[in-house]
Amino acid sequence: MRGTKNRSAFKAYVQGESQFSVISKTDMAKSRKNFEKATKLDKKFARAWGWRSYATMRSIMVGWLPESESKSAGEWAKKAVALDPNDYATYWDLAFYQLNVGQCDKAIKTYEKALRLYETLTDWLDRKHGLLAE
Repeated sequence: MRGTKNRSAFKAYVQGESQFSVISKTDMAKSRKNFEKATKLDKKFARAWGWRSYATMRSIMVGWLPESESKSAGEWAKKAVALDPNDYATYWDLAFYQLNVGQCDKAIKTYEKALRLYETLTDWLDRKHGLLAE
């Protein structure tokens, strides 16, 4: 896994991924809490910041959080990219944020950057093809 040597941060991250849900409000809240925990345990864990942003934006989209939370989600997505500018996943999370706040031109460029990184710098074992279906 990219981004952390902190076992507790990694555990919180994995739990956050496994609880991620756009069907269960309770599970999504747990997911967001775990990504928050991961970022507190390791402030340099880029993917945890990205997923924290992504889970927040998804929660806003289904009406579980107010739109005002998107400002924080944007900050977290930008932080993820700054922490790991060679990881496609951080750009994908930033593009998702941009798209959903109406920054479509920026989102397209950011998605294109994510795809270039995915094809050129991503190890085959780290690829999540389903993610790219978005």
